Amino acid sequence: CNSGYTDSSVKGGKTYYYKVVAVNRQGLTGDLTKASEVKMKINWLLKPVIKVRKGRLDGSNYIEIALSRYGGKYAEIQVKKGKSYINVPITKKKISSYGGKYRLGYQKGGIFLRFRARTWTIINGKKRYSPYSESVKIQTG
Repeated sequence: CNSGYTDSSVKGGKTYYYKVVAVNRQGLTGDLTKASEVKMKINWLLKPVIKVRKGRLDGSNYIEIALSRYGGKYAEIQVKKGKSYINVPITKKKISSYGGKYRLGYQKGGIFLRFRARTWTIINGKKRYSPYSESVKIQTG
C-alpha cells in the first residue's frame, strides 16, 4: 500500500492544487468528482530553525541566535515588542560570514524576550523570503 506521493516538478513561490482519493488493494478508487481539493503553497526557501542562548564576553552580556536548516543567504531577525515583532538591526552580510550565529548585546536583566527569524535571497531579481522560524523565548540574565 503506497501512502505517499512526491511531486518533483513543483517550484518555489507557487500554489498547487491536488485531489486525493483512496485506492484499495484491488486498485479500485473513490469517486474523483467527489474528492476534496487540497491547496499547497510551496515556499521559496526552507523555514529556519533557531536556538537562542545567553552569553557573556569581555564584561558584556549578549544573546546568541543560531540559525540552522535554512535556505536563504541573508537573515532577518525580529524581537517581539508588545503584540507585534520589530526587526533587529543587523548588518546585511551573508549568514555564512557569521557562521550562522548572531550576537545581540543587552544591558537590562530579568526581561523576557521572544525572537524569530527568516532568511532571504535574491531569485530572478526579486527578494524571496522563507517562512518565519518558530518563536523562541529567553529571559535576560
